[in-house]
Amino acid sequence: MRLAPGEPPPAVAASLVREALRRGRTFRDHARGGSMRPFIPDGSRLDVRPCDAAGTNPGDVVLVVLPGDRLVAHRLLVPPRRGRPAVTRGDRAPGWDPPIPAEDIIGLVVAATPPGGGRRDLRRPGWRLLGLVLALVGPWAGLLTAVRRPSRRPGPAASRPAPPDASNRRRRR
Repeated sequence: MRLAPGEPPPAVAASLVREALRRGRTFRDHARGGSMRPFIPDGSRLDVRPCDAAGTNPGDVVLVVLPGDRLVAHRLLVPPRRGRPAVTRGDRAPGWDPPIPAEDIIGLVVAATPPGGGRRDLRRPGWRLLGLVLALVGPWAGLLTAVRRPSRRPGPAASRPAPPDASNRRRRR
């Protein structure tokens, strides 16, 4: 998910958000894009808190700075440990994000409020587990819904059998 329209150029936005979070402030903005659907729909309001990359866990939704100073909120699959970069991915994204150094994980998305309402506290273990499952099966879910069974609708009206008339029905006593 990217930041909402009307945002400053990517380098400026990344710098401003990074600085606000570094100072301990909560950052709020509306996300756009479909990479985190259905977990975080397009237009959801995100509440982002500062975080230490070492304290993140698989399944968390983190705000990261990708190459080109793009800010995205994606699911953390492999946290950065022992000098190893983090691995993130949008739940419905076609592929993994590039490796992310720990210093480019700038915030933890703690809540998402979809456009229709209903705030989701993403810190709860159930949401984290559900999110991790969605991240792992998301691309295949789209494929499964694209494969459809043949239609069972009958053809033209002439080929359908006539409905039974009331006189042929048996009466129950």
